[in-house]
This record gives sequence, structure tokens and C-alpha cells, in this order.
Amino acid sequence: MKKLYIVTVFLIFICNSLYAQNTVRIDTLRKIPFWSLSVIGGLIIPMGDFGNNFNTSIAAGFEISYHPIHHYAFFFNSQFDFLKYQDVNYSGHAGYIEVGAGARSYLGNAPEIFFVEAGIGDYIYYYTSAVTNNYTHFKGSFGIKAGIGGNMQFTDKILFLIKTDLHFIFTSGSKTYFPGIYGGLRFIL
Repeated sequence: MKKLYIVTVFLIFICNSLYAQNTVRIDTLRKIPFWSLSVIGGLIIPMGDFGNNFNTSIAAGFEISYHPIHHYAFFFNSQFDFLKYQDVNYSGHAGYIEVGAGARSYLGNAPEIFFVEAGIGDYIYYYTSAVTNNYTHFKGSFGIKAGIGGNMQFTDKILFLIKTDLHFIFTSGSKTYFPGIYGGLRFIL
């Protein structure tokens, strides 16, 4: 899985480098401030103690961003991480619901080039079990994330988004952290 993570980061840099050489600025993206909505999906790779219980799993979510100036954006995101147990005989479901906010700094002409981001939020762990008559348990924990990514422009209002984040969740008794690899579409509103 570490190879997949490294290859994804490498592809982000290659794609953005090639794209940046051929970018044609579109005037509608220069109008500041603006809002954007992103629909994102990808993989999370549980590591440490967290990785002892769960396999690589899928994630899906959305993000609303506000771009007050060219090189910065603030975002609110919600994401669902659907965890897959390593024990195939376990009859239950688990996941994280992430609700957070953060900031993004563009390393080029926003919103088309590389960005770095950091965020904080609540990671709500949920699980069901046949032992508890399929009652769903919820537990919220504070978490942080940081990552890099990039956008590639399709039209004047639609961009392709690719990013990778490293999530740290402050839980008692175990280390909960995982990288995520995501792709999606960003719509300029």
C-alpha cells in the first residue's frame, strides 16, 4: 500500500507539471471571490493499530470551498469512510464520518495548480455488531489532516481534482491514522 501512496503523490506532481505548461487561463476563474463544490471518492489505507483491524477501504464525500483571493481557499468537508474488517467472519459494519473545515494554499494560479491543505474536524466512528442486536454505536474524536493535491481544468467551470491527505485521529488507547488517496470533480459556482 505504501507503493500505491507514493505512486499517487508522484502522479499528482507529473500531471500538474505537464498541465501547467499548457494551461490557458479562462477569465471566469479570475473572478475573485468565488465558491466551488467538489464531489470526491477514493481509498483510505489504515495503518498502525488501526490497520490491524481494517483493510484498505473506500471513501466518498463532498467539499464546499470559498476562494477569497487567488492563492487561498477555505473549505468545509464531509466524508464517509466505509471500513472493511480484516476478519471476514465478523458480522458487522464500521466506518468514520468526517466533518471538518480547513484552509488550502495554492502554489500557482488558483484553482488550477498544486495546493497544500490542512484541516481539523470531528471523526465520528460508528459500528454495528450482531452481538449488540445490530445496534449502531457512535463515538466522536477530534482529528487533523494535512495533504497535497492538484486540479486540472476541463472547462471554465469544471476541474478534475486529485489529492492525498494524511489523517490523525486522537483516540484513547490506540493510534488511529491513515493516508487517503482521492479523486473527483470540482465545480466552480
